[in-house]
Amino acid sequence: MDEYGDNEAFYDDQYDEAASRPKKAPSSLSHNPIITVLERSLRQRGVSITALRTKPGEIRKDKMRQFIERVFGDEAIRDVGTLTIENLVIGDGLRVFKRAIKEANHVFRRDRELVLLECAFKFVNGVGEGLDVVTQKTEIEKRFNKGKPLHQHQWNRLRNALFLAKLPTGAPRKSGTKRR
Repeated sequence: MDEYGDNEAFYDDQYDEAASRPKKAPSSLSHNPIITVLERSLRQRGVSITALRTKPGEIRKDKMRQFIERVFGDEAIRDVGTLTIENLVIGDGLRVFKRAIKEANHVFRRDRELVLLECAFKFVNGVGEGLDVVTQKTEIEKRFNKGKPLHQHQWNRLRNALFLAKLPTGAPRKSGTKRR
């Protein structure tokens, strides 16, 4: 249990380990300035974010502020704040923020499909129980993805998380033919 009463830490602290290791070249600097600042701060401080273990609505704001100040430091907070205000003033913020959120899902190892997964889970274990995989996929796309087909990676994530079988491949068999 940490000093804030949590059972698990938000991050893996590697300060001592980082001091003894030789400095590595940046592995992946983002093209997004906000993510670049955050990644640089994490590398400099020797911290690796594993994942937030609670849903965003369940996190207390004061606790999150303490976490941010402890992990990222004043310089990164000031840089991100400056970039944010700059993009808002210029009017280019929407594109920058959308890309930053998308890349942050990778940096912080969050699954972007959680909402879709929750809806699909309820469907597969409720109304969709007993349906074949093809029908389940079609219904999930229709009900929860605004009728658009799921990308292959989205379907693979859902299928694996819900323990569904793979989709059948090839042409369906003709029912009235004999095998010889």
